[in-house]
Amino acid sequence: VIEKRGIEPLLELLKSLGSWPLLDSNWDEKNFDWLKLVANLRKYNNDILIVEYVSADIQNSNNNIIQFDQTSLGLPTRDYFLKPVNEKYLNSYRNFMTKVINLMNVDIYEASDFADEIIEFETNLAKIMSSQQDRTNISVLYQKKTLAELQVEIPGIDFIRYLSIVQERTVHGNEKVIMFAKKYMQQLVKLIEKTEPSTVANYILWRFVRHRANNLDNRFLEAKQKFY
Repeated sequence: VIEKRGIEPLLELLKSLGSWPLLDSNWDEKNFDWLKLVANLRKYNNDILIVEYVSADIQNSNNNIIQFDQTSLGLPTRDYFLKPVNEKYLNSYRNFMTKVINLMNVDIYEASDFADEIIEFETNLAKIMSSQQDRTNISVLYQKKTLAELQVEIPGIDFIRYLSIVQERTVHGNEKVIMFAKKYMQQLVKLIEKTEPSTVANYILWRFVRHRANNLDNRFLEAKQKFY
């Protein structure tokens, strides 16, 4: 059944999310809302650009609380994007991405160009992330804030709206959360502001499509296996 369906279920899913620019020549950046998109993708268990989860408060382990952190990436750590010694892994990632986009019926040369564009953005994302060495002391990064306070300190991200989408409930500004990556969030806003909306959308949905490869036909599974 999976072989017979091919990419159709994924195409329908992408369309419901506002479509993937690299597949849709009619994509309109005026309708693009990156925060709404990443919030909706969180429902599919994908932490893209913003990591959000519920866990015990490290200063009060009896209390579970919503926590925010810097993004995950398409490769295990930021060093894969920033250190020349890891170039072979980055090239493998680029080839994997190109193959998957090509399997979505995009010309191979165009797919390669899109992959370069996406990796450039993801490399810039890696640059604004804190290194693992800088994150050894979690208590230094720990900041408990109300959502209203976060709105003031990181005005480019509406955390109240984000949580209202993820949790499908009314969210109030006086609710407290824990932030582990305030500087990253502030830099993320600046990066998105200076990046073409279609590039941001292509990156977000690439990360989403990659996680769907397990549910697609053998062509995608073979591409993933070759990458790994």
